[in-house]
Formats: sequence, C-alpha cells, structure tokens
Amino acid sequence: MATCADGRLGMLAAMITPTPNNEDIPLAAAAKRVRVSPRTLRRWISAGRIAAIRTAAGRIHLPASEVQRLLPGQVQP
Repeated sequence: MATCADGRLGMLAAMITPTPNNEDIPLAAAAKRVRVSPRTLRRWISAGRIAAIRTAAGRIHLPASEVQRLLPGQVQP
C-alpha cells in the first residue's frame, strides 16, 4: 500500500482495485482525455467517485468505461 510523504497510509491506495487489463488507461492519459489534472482524478478516486486500478508496478490506470463516462458532455461525478 502507498504511504503519504509523512508516512501515513494513503486513502488512495484503499480505493484502487488491483487487476488491470488491456482496456485500462494510464492516469495521465485519462486526465488529458477528460481535460482535468491528474491530481483531480486522484481526488475523485479517493472520494470514491470513479473506479481505478493499480498495476503491479504501482501505477494508476482507469477503466476505459470510466474515462468514457467522464468525457465532456457526459455526466460528471
């Protein structure tokens, strides 16, 4: 699990499902598509508004279905 800079366990780590697949989109790429910052996506993940996946390497990916839902013109979380 991830820890914050001060050593506390991060809430983000608890909100992430551990199994990625080929249709998952890296956090930075998803942020560009949705036109928000990666930090905003991290906040939405921590708040439980969107689903995310942590890869074996520890990177955060979003399911393609979540990114599609967040595209401009779609209902925002």
